[in-house]
Amino acid sequence: MFDDIFPHNFRKIEARGETLPYETLWPIGETGGSIVVWSPRRTGYVSSKAVCRYHDVFEHLNISVDNSLLKFTRPVNDWRRPTVVYMDVTLYSILAVIWQNEFIFWDPSEFCGISKILVPKELLWIPDISIYEFTDETTFPDLPYLHIDNNGKVEMLYSCRVVSTCNINVHQFPFDTQNCNLTFGSELHSINEITLAPLSNSSRVTDFSWKVLKSQGDWQFLQIQVWTNQLGMDETKWDQLIYEISMKRRSMLYVINFLLPSIFLLLLDIASFFISDCNGEKLGFKVTVILGLSVLLLILNDILPSVSNETPLIATFCIVIFAFMMASLLETILVMYLKTGTPACAWPRRKRSGVTGSPGRSRKSGREGESYSHNDTLEDITMIERLSGSSKPATEEQIDPRLLEFIVLELQALQQCLLSSHRDRGEPDYWETVATRGNKVFFWCYLFSVLLFLISVSIAWTS
Repeated sequence: MFDDIFPHNFRKIEARGETLPYETLWPIGETGGSIVVWSPRRTGYVSSKAVCRYHDVFEHLNISVDNSLLKFTRPVNDWRRPTVVYMDVTLYSILAVIWQNEFIFWDPSEFCGISKILVPKELLWIPDISIYEFTDETTFPDLPYLHIDNNGKVEMLYSCRVVSTCNINVHQFPFDTQNCNLTFGSELHSINEITLAPLSNSSRVTDFSWKVLKSQGDWQFLQIQVWTNQLGMDETKWDQLIYEISMKRRSMLYVINFLLPSIFLLLLDIASFFISDCNGEKLGFKVTVILGLSVLLLILNDILPSVSNETPLIATFCIVIFAFMMASLLETILVMYLKTGTPACAWPRRKRSGVTGSPGRSRKSGREGESYSHNDTLEDITMIERLSGSSKPATEEQIDPRLLEFIVLELQALQQCLLSSHRDRGEPDYWETVATRGNKVFFWCYLFSVLLFLISVSIAWTS
């Protein structure tokens, strides 16, 4: 009779001596995953094609808010067996944490082939894995679910942004390479309870990081090294998983904006040795070059990292170049003093013969070699102006002999200075010869020292 009412693809199920209630689900673990189909006349007839829900798996595993066993205890059947936690970290990518929950297991064939489910984090135990180097609050999107397969493997995925400490060594700035560590470990569970293991080796993590890396900024990513370590205190040890990220600074910007201008200023200072020492142009040029280097030092103060255990090579580079330029400037001052500051080019003192002086002059008659006083000069200038302003030609009686003597002395002094400047008479001065030879020796020593310093700094930067 039932076969006549229901189609052939329906069958009657007897279980525990009773039929299924109207529109009620039979527990999947008991019936093999069938669901009751509505019938207007009879109950207890289900489709031969099994249909299942995730809720059935939750009921089978007894995963609920009330079950504190799965949440508060480490998921092992033997407390002496540690829980192995696998981790996978990639740069700018997803962090994966995987462990085994021994309390969870089901047969997918009994639940229509369901082999994976999503469980809220609040319902299961999660290992307390943290980063030892983090200094600020770690930010990441909140993914509230865990991936669980039928064998009890639990997988937690999330992407995070970590602000951590790193031991920066800027000794070779801006050609430096930095190695920063991310150390993962448990703070509550020792190595007897939780052991850490990398899910991927170093080469695989590096290759995958290169694929997902989009922007590198001022740094060039090199590689990631992975290894394990044990931290011990007294008799207790904690397992650690360390990821070392290697990065190299992009130095082209610093070379163009700082190093090349500094080298150009140094070349200009070397070229200034070919400027003549007879005037002040060489001295002014060298002072201008030093001021230009001072501007570059202000730029270096802004771009140089302030935290370092060693003195950066670029700071040593600037200090030595500044010392070279200062030594060159002092040498130029000394050479100019020896060449132009000797009595050979000094304006000679004017001598007068024993001419009867007028009132107001402080001199004695008949004494030779006495120079003009300030009043003498003023009177001579007044006399010249008075004679120059006369409209009539001066007679022999109107010309003062003192004026003629003044003019002759001035012409002799001018002649002597011109002859001394052009070196037309006699051999060069002794100090001038010393200055010329010393300038040549200093130039070659200066050039050799600069080349040796530049080669040494280049080797230190590239090593």
